[in-house]
Amino acid sequence: MPGLVSGGAAAGRRLTGTAEGDAWRLVRRAAGTLGVGLHGAAGGAAGGAAGGAAHGTAGGAAHGAAHRAGGAGRTVHGAAGDPRYPSPRELRKVLSFVLDLVLHLAIGVGVAAALLQLGQPAVVCAVAGLVGFVVASAVHRIAVQRLTSATLGKAITGLRIIRDDTGGPATTGLLVMQWLFGVILIVAGLSS
Repeated sequence: MPGLVSGGAAAGRRLTGTAEGDAWRLVRRAAGTLGVGLHGAAGGAAGGAAGGAAHGTAGGAAHGAAHRAGGAGRTVHGAAGDPRYPSPRELRKVLSFVLDLVLHLAIGVGVAAALLQLGQPAVVCAVAGLVGFVVASAVHRIAVQRLTSATLGKAITGLRIIRDDTGGPATTGLLVMQWLFGVILIVAGLSS
């Protein structure tokens, strides 16, 4: 079954004619002298067994290895070491999660505060706040990501969610499963 990975904002486009593109060309040239094949994501799916040679990159074997990772010729987009997504993502993934969590919490607290202002009992406000948090999380992590391939936190940090088998946008089913898995982890963490 395909999974989801976070790819950098540069995924799907080659950087040229900009300071960022010039820096990328320098990195590619330096990597080529070391025998490592790096190229922009525009090289995409054409690599296969031919490696990155079709893209005119030095050391194209790294690209071919990325296409063959996972066995049986399966392409694993965005996996560790995938030269199509060279930007480090760990810190950005943590920051995007924190930004999204703050957004969801703010919506839940806002719902609870609004009901408290209307004179509702504290228990009703707490339950409504929790429901507001869960609904905001579900809509943001499923519907918004399905439409835009990113949550607000991912967009701010330059990440997007992609399928690891095709590099394309995630399906609604995969996003629902990912969200439910996150909910189960949070509930398990809170109950232990």
